[in-house]
Amino acid sequence: MEEKILNCWKERPGLGPSQIQFQLKREGIKVNTRTIRRVLIEHGYQKKEKIGIEGLQRFEAERPNKMWQLDIVDFWLGKCRVFVLLMIDDYSRFIVGFGIFTEATMSHAITVLRKSISTHGKPESLLTDRGMQFYSWRTMSRFQKLLESLGIEHILARAHHPQTLGKVEALNKRIQNELIQKKHFKSLSELEEEIRAWVYDYNHNRTHQGIRDPELGSVLVPADRYFGRVEEVLAKVRAKIEGKQASPFDYTKDIENLESIEIFKVMENRGNIEAWFCGRRYKIGSN
Repeated sequence: MEEKILNCWKERPGLGPSQIQFQLKREGIKVNTRTIRRVLIEHGYQKKEKIGIEGLQRFEAERPNKMWQLDIVDFWLGKCRVFVLLMIDDYSRFIVGFGIFTEATMSHAITVLRKSISTHGKPESLLTDRGMQFYSWRTMSRFQKLLESLGIEHILARAHHPQTLGKVEALNKRIQNELIQKKHFKSLSELEEEIRAWVYDYNHNRTHQGIRDPELGSVLVPADRYFGRVEEVLAKVRAKIEGKQASPFDYTKDIENLESIEIFKVMENRGNIEAWFCGRRYKIGSN
């Protein structure tokens, strides 16, 4: 068990004990957080500041593409200032798009929006702050005009109130803590490659504590919600925990009425060697 815990932590160093618990639980491995914390501390783990937005008011869109959130995180790559635009689906926390630029302009925001829409369809609404890349207080900006032409409602966060953009703000902190501040990038192309891999892992492999099932907890990843496969995934997780193997056939029906079940046998039939497994015949060869 210790090896499984450490392997999970090595793959995703940003995870804490409770996050590792659900990551392992998704694979059918049950272990309590106390054990995980003990193992991690023995190998140098130090509790990190909890990622979150103080004073966040909880709200959540009721379906995929109901609302997206868009924000910008910036940092220095050598002497070059880099801006990463991240677009996230509010309901699922799925990252629908991102872009890496050396300037944060309205044109770049439009580029990320158009690319995200071409891949995932358009959202009903888009939540942003009042940055100059998205909003103009004097008249409608090009970004706002594009949203209007596409029939997308533009929702503006309150001024000086990052809590409104809580989900994407938390994502900004996470990508900084787990990737940007951890690695040295030699070029923008290398940075883009690393961010692309991080986004894929975040969307498809990493359990998200903001997506909870009442019974199993946070065993879902953003893609489960975004692509509507929650029930299918939860059923597979339950089966793994209970030690069952997923199968298109139900061999458990009326099992209590059977004295024995022949799972596997090898026999000779007219000079041919046959293997039978769970009622299916497989020809092996001949004598």
